Amino acid sequence: MVMIFDACHSGAADLDDRTDELHRLASSRASRRTNAILAASKATQLSWEGDQNGLFTSFLVSGLRGAADADGNGSISVTEIAEYVTREVPIASSERYRSLQQPVFKVNDRGRAARLSVAAFH
Repeated sequence: MVMIFDACHSGAADLDDRTDELHRLASSRASRRTNAILAASKATQLSWEGDQNGLFTSFLVSGLRGAADADGNGSISVTEIAEYVTREVPIASSERYRSLQQPVFKVNDRGRAARLSVAAFH
């Protein structure tokens, strides 16, 4: 299960409050199941809007279309897209908005997430 949130303060899944269920889901050790949360920003940060999409969504789409394919195999894994947006969004937010937006990635099994494909292209 992969959940993606593009909203201000969406990284609150990392806090131990009302979002505790999301945190528990992302960190549970379910056998043969990968649980991942990819949030647009840390709990205390804004998620910046662009011309047509949020900054996070723009990089998410770009990554799924191939920019995140780090190993060049024609497939984007959960880990590849997470690493791509967590690398690119802070750079772009600092340059465009002079404010830091840092996506949050939580997953219960990094090994399985690296093998789980979320997009394929040719």
